[in-house]
Amino acid sequence: MAKFKVVKPYQDTQIGKKLKKDEEVEMTVKRSDEVEKTLNEKGFDGPFLERIQEKK
Repeated sequence: MAKFKVVKPYQDTQIGKKLKKDEEVEMTVKRSDEVEKTLNEKGFDGPFLERIQEKK
C-alpha cells in the first residue's frame, strides 16, 4: 500500500467516505489510478491524489 495526499476533495465510493483536501490515505497505486481515471471520465478536473514518498 502506498500513501497519498488528497489534492482535491472527492467522494470515494469504495471506502464509502468523502475525502477532504490535505487528508492522507493509504491505497494501492492501481486504485489511485482508477480514482483519477473515473473522475476524469465524469468530467472532473484532476489531479485528485498526490503520492507521498516515504523517507528511508
